Amino acid sequence: MSRRILFPLACILAACSPDTGADGAVQSADTAQTVAPSPDTYERSPRRGPVQVETLSADTGVYSYETVFDDGLSQYPGLYEHVRVMSEAAMAEMARTAEEDHANWQEAGADWEWRPYDIGWTWEIVWSDETRVSVLQSWYEYTGGAHPNHGSGSILWDVPSQHVVTLPELFTDGADGSPAMLALLDAVNTGLVAQKRRRLGESFDEADQTMWTGALTPSAESLGVFTLAPSTRGDQSGGLIFHFDPYAVGPYAEGSYRIPVAQSVFAPYLATEWEGVFAGELNVTDEELQP
Repeated sequence: MSRRILFPLACILAACSPDTGADGAVQSADTAQTVAPSPDTYERSPRRGPVQVETLSADTGVYSYETVFDDGLSQYPGLYEHVRVMSEAAMAEMARTAEEDHANWQEAGADWEWRPYDIGWTWEIVWSDETRVSVLQSWYEYTGGAHPNHGSGSILWDVPSQHVVTLPELFTDGADGSPAMLALLDAVNTGLVAQKRRRLGESFDEADQTMWTGALTPSAESLGVFTLAPSTRGDQSGGLIFHFDPYAVGPYAEGSYRIPVAQSVFAPYLATEWEGVFAGELNVTDEELQP
């Protein structure tokens, strides 16, 4: 017996933050939606100075887990608390699930060997300026099935207000079907087809991709996980990178995709407070776009 747990960000928020609301969001490709604790759950002014960052880990033989935090998170106590609370909740839930399944396995006297459950998260700061931090969460899990699962999540953190910024908040109009979302979708589809063509080589058939790219819509929910990308101009951002897990835009064998979108694509639609954040060209190598 195996059970798919899938613990990327959004699916454990109810457990780790009982006072949830519609403001702020954590993006998760696994759930293809944005959900988040209310900004009031966390302090709304920068907390005291650096904090100590510590890895979460355990290995019992029934299960193992590990969450690794970027050392740079020590400079953002509110953000570190945010991601650590979520990580602790996810690791605890996986441990409970593994213990229950292991007990059932023992009780049933199964004639197959128990394969320990395993889950791992990493949190990496991929871009930051004085007031905003973009963090990529990479996760994997194994619960006794044919193969492990893996994917991404992300957080865009506003330091002064201590809350998570959603994709629609970047624009004057970020509603589903808005010009900003249509521009992003068009750029993502173009980039996705180009990456698939390079990755699949002679086996690439553009007609076959319709079932995957056609499923994407001009909405934050559909576009899912995003991070800010470095720029050729100082500490500004050159655009966005959208992260798609296996199965999201292709079969499992194709793996994950990271699709960059230059800031020039969506610059006309940016909200006033974000206009100065984006400038220049994308400063991302092909190697950095590999999953």
